[in-house]
Amino acid sequence: MRWALLLLAATCSTAELQLQQPEKVFSRPGVDSAGGCSSLLLDTGAASLYVGCRGYLAKLWAYNINDTAENVATSRTFAVSNREESECRTLASASECAPSVRQLFLRPTAETLLVCSSVALKPELRVLDANKLIDKEEPRTMIGLCSPDARVNGTAVHVEWGNPGDAPAFYAGIRTGMAGENHLIYRPALMDGGRESVAAMRTIYTDNTWLNEPQFVASFDIGEYVYFFFREIAVEIGFAPPTVFSRVARVCKKDMGGRAVLRNVWTSYVKARLNCSISSRFPFYFDHLQSVSRVELEGDTLFYASMSTSDSAFPTSSICVFSLSSIDQLFGHGLFLEQHTTGVWLPAPADSVPSHRPGSCSANSSSLSDNDLHFAKSHLMMAEPVPGGVPVMPTRDVFFHSVLVDVLPEQNVIFAIDHRSGSLWKLAHWREGGDYRWSLLQKNQLEVQGRIMASALLPHEFLYVSTSASTVGQFSLAACHLHSSCHSCAIDPFCSWSSAGATCARREKAKGTGWISSWAGRGWSECASAAAVERTVYLGDALHLEATRDEETKEKVWTKDGRVLSRSDVVIDENGGVVIMNVQKEDGGEYMRGSSRYRVVVDTECERPTTIAGYHSAHREYCKEMRSAKTMIDQWETCSEARGITPSANLV
Repeated sequence: MRWALLLLAATCSTAELQLQQPEKVFSRPGVDSAGGCSSLLLDTGAASLYVGCRGYLAKLWAYNINDTAENVATSRTFAVSNREESECRTLASASECAPSVRQLFLRPTAETLLVCSSVALKPELRVLDANKLIDKEEPRTMIGLCSPDARVNGTAVHVEWGNPGDAPAFYAGIRTGMAGENHLIYRPALMDGGRESVAAMRTIYTDNTWLNEPQFVASFDIGEYVYFFFREIAVEIGFAPPTVFSRVARVCKKDMGGRAVLRNVWTSYVKARLNCSISSRFPFYFDHLQSVSRVELEGDTLFYASMSTSDSAFPTSSICVFSLSSIDQLFGHGLFLEQHTTGVWLPAPADSVPSHRPGSCSANSSSLSDNDLHFAKSHLMMAEPVPGGVPVMPTRDVFFHSVLVDVLPEQNVIFAIDHRSGSLWKLAHWREGGDYRWSLLQKNQLEVQGRIMASALLPHEFLYVSTSASTVGQFSLAACHLHSSCHSCAIDPFCSWSSAGATCARREKAKGTGWISSWAGRGWSECASAAAVERTVYLGDALHLEATRDEETKEKVWTKDGRVLSRSDVVIDENGGVVIMNVQKEDGGEYMRGSSRYRVVVDTECERPTTIAGYHSAHREYCKEMRSAKTMIDQWETCSEARGITPSANLV
């Protein structure tokens, strides 16, 4: 069963890639490409795109990243002092000691950009004016926010409200220690007037049931909680070989730790497995979380997660969708796992859960009883996983390193990117009844220089990717010119098909009649009634009807007036087109193959000669017709001159 699924996924991934060129390309000026640009942050309200590179930060105009006008674009460089670099070079290479932007955070209400960088192997936080990129405060070292090691996967979110004392705070999934041996979900100490008001909070790094070699992927501030998405080596599978599980964890923002038990440690920390799998007798799991994109819908929040199998000989990727309501339902009412003395993990009895349930928030966590906190300390994992629904676009030999989502009225449009190859999948995802459905809209090859390191999306407009060559590409979400058929164009939510011109254009340009606009949930039935291309031929001519090369027509056959044509009826060329030699009257009619539709009209008035004598005869008839036409023109001109009318004035 597993190999059958892999083969099916391999078939899905063999669609022909079309090259999509960027509309604009930004290149960091005056430097080599070492280090690249690994951070992108989009401020949709101000239409600003922030780009973080090694020793460099730029603010670009989102609608045209090449616009260098002072009011929309600016940049600055970062340097390390000679003393710091000299000290650092005793431990690391020059590239590792150079300042490099790791994470970007925006405080829109304060028009402030927070930049966490690695500077001489030390994490440094800068507070900048979001428009001019000038320092608003002195840079300061901040442990536990971003890693000096670019190879370490970390995540962090800046939370403006809801923290103790309503002080702004960072929440981070990070490694600390000289060798990165400590794995933490961490909140640095909260400050008030330059003094520490609330101590730092963390997970227990000496207990691998809390975190076991995690790779952090994403974090989100929602309501009274902060959610973390990561993958780690599972501890609950006992003595089986090491296996990676993907997780979602949650902590309360008001959590201040216990009085004695769990002092300065989360009292509200809980986690659950993310189940992204293909159902069968032996389920096929996608356990390696790669990226997460948050989508706000009416009544719920969805997390689109790209997940893969292990980096083996046959890696396979897919996209699963997790609901915030399902996550909270599980944390609020599900059973907990507990470890028995035999080492086996089993669900804890429901009646063993204390009145203060692990994972729930408290107005004053330091007032919780020691018994409640001891139970919370050892009951962190949920017994059931969070369901991810039917996997979207399972594809072999691919890693969906990032997934971005554009929310439209009828559907969500998913953009999945393989950073190594630069391949882009555009998919429609919608709810139909009680189930979700998906359809592949387009598969393109992004033309970029270097390897993709980060991506961002401006809703309904552009996709941005930054690369290891210190460039940023701006791509249209539409890419309508790459659609060659009505079927593929009409269901693209950004495009419409012109029946008259047989072309694909952006929907906002589709004015007047003759435009077909649909969506994947409705299908492309309107394309079948679109006007066919009319071809007029003469008796004896040769006729070539080209086949449109798209996914919908790949395996279909030609029909004439509804009857399937066989290779004994016509010649099929290497691209699937029809060739008819020596056209006869009965060859006229409607020819269709998928989105290719022709109406062939055979003109029987002018039959092609088949002999030399016939050609001579046809030439004589042609000469007679021409001589007669010339005589009529001469008579008309003579008549016009007699009436005082200039003949040329009547010519249109």
